[in-house]
Amino acid sequence: MVRGIRNNATVINPQVQPQAAYTYDPITRRAVRYVETVVPTMADAGTVQGSPADRYYINFGALKSFSSAGHWWNIPAGSSTFSNWDSTNKRSYTALIASSTASNPESQFYYAGNGGTATDHAPKNATVSQLELTMTLQFPDNIDYNTLGIGLSNSTNFTAGNHSIQVLRNTTAWELGTSDGSTTSQSSGGTGDGNWHVFKVVWTSASLTLYVDGVSTITKTTNRPDRSLSFCVGSGGAGSGQINIHDYLVTWS
Repeated sequence: MVRGIRNNATVINPQVQPQAAYTYDPITRRAVRYVETVVPTMADAGTVQGSPADRYYINFGALKSFSSAGHWWNIPAGSSTFSNWDSTNKRSYTALIASSTASNPESQFYYAGNGGTATDHAPKNATVSQLELTMTLQFPDNIDYNTLGIGLSNSTNFTAGNHSIQVLRNTTAWELGTSDGSTTSQSSGGTGDGNWHVFKVVWTSASLTLYVDGVSTITKTTNRPDRSLSFCVGSGGAGSGQINIHDYLVTWS
């Protein structure tokens, strides 16, 4: 019996992983049915941080420290607590309590690849047209989060001089903040609360849209970033609050 993933000379990209299922006929001693699927692999945090991938994922709730997240998630946070457990929602999480900022300049993400090409921390396919940033978060109750947010930035904060995408919560609503390197603006929508939600930001060359639990909540077409950005958490100063994060996913399409 000969095993193979293809019966022709097609070369499979090393960033994809073949998976096969087959049935075996013990009489003929041959595989009589062969099913092939090829799925993209996730980038591994510690060993292939220099390899383009279709997605980057980290489970913050499983971390003991930021250094345990691997090289490209080596985040110099102001203050954080790790491996917490929410017994009500049955969810592990890390509490990001930023005394100033927390970011990683090595984790560069861009909606169409890093500068339009498939390079480190960018999609394999350089012709993709959008990036999706998905996070499972909890903004605790009774705190105004006009200054505390989480998202992507080309620096260590979300100030007007940087390119950035920022998800926030104020006392009544969700906010999506963006900066194009000179002007920062925020738009509000939905009803902000202290429960766990899945936030997804869809970033294209024309717009940014925030989805909360799958519902389109805010769309911005102004002050859009056009640089490679990295993971960032910022606050207005020590004691301004925290963001609880379960996991974080970056995908391109």
